[in-house]
Order: sequence, then structure tokens, then C-alpha cells
Amino acid sequence: MLHLTVITVVFNDCEGFQRTAGCLTSQVDQNFSWIVIDGGSIDGTLEEIEKHSARISIWLSEKDDGIYEAMNKAIKLVRGSHVIFLNAGDEFYFNAISEFRKILKVYPENKLITCDWESIREDGSIASMTAEPNMLRERMSICHQATVIPTKILKKLNGFDEKFQYASDFDFFLRCLLSDIPFVRLDKCLVRFYRGGASDRHLVKSRIEVIKSLWQNNSPSKISGTILYSRSILNFLLFR
Repeated sequence: MLHLTVITVVFNDCEGFQRTAGCLTSQVDQNFSWIVIDGGSIDGTLEEIEKHSARISIWLSEKDDGIYEAMNKAIKLVRGSHVIFLNAGDEFYFNAISEFRKILKVYPENKLITCDWESIREDGSIASMTAEPNMLRERMSICHQATVIPTKILKKLNGFDEKFQYASDFDFFLRCLLSDIPFVRLDKCLVRFYRGGASDRHLVKSRIEVIKSLWQNNSPSKISGTILYSRSILNFLLFR
């Protein structure tokens, strides 16, 4: 049976959780489950989670070893057919759940659905981003907050590789692509992704992890991807 689960991972980000909770509780289509995994927050986030406990399907708070361990914990709790990760601070457009559920009725469960998104920089400027799943062979070209994943595919591929601290979402999507799991691009912008997260704060380490994933998975574009991300690292170190 078709059912969408939204997973939110948070740690000491009360303001970000408020923003994400606000967008989810104001969705025009409320036919979804919501799982919240907190990493043991001590900044007021738990109190904010408790305010929304009537709407949250499952939540837990305990220490973890990072975002991908928390995301894997949540996968084990999912009972619905599809999952999307909307972590603390990021937002859906008010009609995102409705649009995702419409497209899921059209395509079978063996496809990932990805859409365009807005990237909100820390200075408030906005960049409109286009999902390009075929470019995953070389670079991170989709947004995990804008991608609906069949639960059975998450479990078949054993979720996220926790040895990657910052780029395990890229690694997962690359493994999907190289396993011939199809992606469908929804030609709509439905997500606001706020920059400044772990991969931005640790840009060099994140880029190195992408390169490692390209080679670990023997991507056919691993050489061009390595050149692309090596240049990105060099530019960052020279001009930061």
C-alpha cells in the first residue's frame, strides 16, 4: 500500500526544527507519517519536538555517531512504502506532499522520484537547482531532501554507509544508479535546502569522501569526478 514517511534528523537545532515542523504541519496533504530522530539535544530541541508530538508518528532521542547513523535508525522504524528525508532546517513547499503522492501513484515502487530545489545560502541569497540524476556518476547532482526513495530499495542496499560522515547520501544515490535502479525527475521545485550543514562546514572532507565513493563504487566517471572535486578543494583552499 502506498504510504509516504518523512524522516527528520536533528541535533541541537531548535530553530531549524521549528522551521521544518512548521512546513510539515502546514502541508495541504497531511497523509504521511513523520519520524523524528534526535541525537540527544540539550538546547530546547526536545521541548520543541514534544510540542509536535501529536503529529509525529515516532520519535526518539539518544546519542548517535552522526547524521547517517540517525538516518539508518529511522529506516528501521519505517512501515510505509516510500521515504523522504527532510532534516532539521530544511523545508517543503506547502504542496510538496501532495505532489509527491500524485507522482508515486503513477510510477511503481522500484523508482526514485527526484525534483528540483532551492538552495538557500547563508547570506540569504537563493539559487534554483535542477535535478540531474544521470550526472551522479560524476558528482552530487540531486538533493536528498528532494528525493523520494522506495523503502525496499533503502533496505536492499543496507541504507547509508556510516563510514562516510559527510557524503553518504551521494554514495547511496551512486550505488542506486550503478545498480540500474531508475530515477524519475519531477519537473517541479518543491524543496528549500538551507546551506551551512555538516557537508558545507567540512567542505574538504566532504569532497574527499565523494572522490572515495566514486572509486569505491568504480563509477565510469570516477576520473572526471576526481578532477572536478580536486579542483573544488584547491579553489577552496586557495581563495577561502
